[in-house]
Amino acid sequence: LDPVGTAAVLFAALGYALGILLLRRHSIDAKPAALVFTQQIMGLAIMAPIAAYFWQPVAADEWLRYAAIGTMGTAGSLLMAWGFGRAPAGRLAPIEYTNLIWTSFFAYFWFSEPLTIPTSVGAAAIVAACYVANHQRRRPFVARRRP
Repeated sequence: LDPVGTAAVLFAALGYALGILLLRRHSIDAKPAALVFTQQIMGLAIMAPIAAYFWQPVAADEWLRYAAIGTMGTAGSLLMAWGFGRAPAGRLAPIEYTNLIWTSFFAYFWFSEPLTIPTSVGAAAIVAACYVANHQRRRPFVARRRP
């Protein structure tokens, strides 16, 4: 493994986790569309100078793929904001971690990447965590707006 790439992924996971916590905090008060719009505008503001510097021409047939990526990402962000406004992060996070399972599934069918034993064990752990997190006796969640 490339140590720089591994470190980048670890820092990305840390940033993502902090983003989820902030999303959870603000999703109680704000509408999902407002949260996602703000997120997209901030991403644009941060990435525009970087993209301008590294820009390479994009073939016309690639724009449809980029539009699909953007649409799926935005839809996912809207659903995450909506979901985190209705349940505690600790109960939803294990479900969100199923992205490992989905990624493995799509990688196998689209790129012929084999499913490894460590990935399978990780997927089983995620399924178990989802079950435990969502089947414990807990008091009902009530979203409370901050004063």
